Amino acid sequence: MISFLFFALHLSSITTIELNCMALTIYHEARGETEQGQAAVGHVILNRVKSLRYPDNVCAVVAQKNSFSWYWDDKSDTITKPAKFKQILLLSTQLWNEAVPDNTHGATHYFNPDKADPVWARKMTYLVTLDNHRFYRRKK
Repeated sequence: MISFLFFALHLSSITTIELNCMALTIYHEARGETEQGQAAVGHVILNRVKSLRYPDNVCAVVAQKNSFSWYWDDKSDTITKPAKFKQILLLSTQLWNEAVPDNTHGATHYFNPDKADPVWARKMTYLVTLDNHRFYRRKK
């Protein structure tokens, strides 16, 4: 796995720490979803990194107050499914290297309608529903 990470990092400018932040976020937010749903969560992270409204690195985006529920929920962050995490780590590398098209159409926000109905969603443009999440971006 280390040689894989070195190879992946050699191809891009993402750090090992940032790759881990992205994979952890996808794992905790969408590990039970299809790869399409997992990729969508990853694209939200990357779309925020690309936006001037958010920090310019993955870990800072993930750590923003109330941005990703897993980071702020005070629950255990233990990886209980290592094989799933390894698959998500590979997906994260592919996302960073732009090998997976943005299936969210530029989304910077998402939520699971079974768990929340955030006020912010009413002020945004709905883009798409993928698996258990609805994806949004700011109105232009």
